[in-house]
Amino acid sequence: MYVMLMCSLLLSPQSDEQKQINKQVTELAKKFYLAYENGDVDTILAMTVVPWYQDGKAILRTQDELKVELKKFLDQRDTSSGKRVPDVKLVAAFALMKERTAAKDRELLEQVARDDDYLALVMLKPADLNKKSENVVLLIRLKDGKAFAIGVKHTP
Repeated sequence: MYVMLMCSLLLSPQSDEQKQINKQVTELAKKFYLAYENGDVDTILAMTVVPWYQDGKAILRTQDELKVELKKFLDQRDTSSGKRVPDVKLVAAFALMKERTAAKDRELLEQVARDDDYLALVMLKPADLNKKSENVVLLIRLKDGKAFAIGVKHTP
């Protein structure tokens, strides 16, 4: 099912507007995960807005809460493989993906994400090809022509 969805999204023609949206979402996702790999909480905070979906565990409603949780999030990242490079594999509208989300996650997601928000599936690739890659999803909102991260979810 997932492969079919990815193929249909990748093969369908895109308008210029959709190409621009994909570019904005991709650029933000790359910047976010470069800052993540560098442990730079202040740079990440500048790219975010609240409310924030925190990895299927909580909704953060203030910038202060978000800063504390992002610091914990950065401190828990896997640094054993060195710095990893973010590779955006898929950009999709939240509206297309929400029904494919587990009920528990969807309940939290719907407190933050709207149908016109986006998600970026990002693979964090280690420099050492013998090390394991990590898949993550970044939720992104476009507002007044700018992209902002509104949540993160690590995928198993």
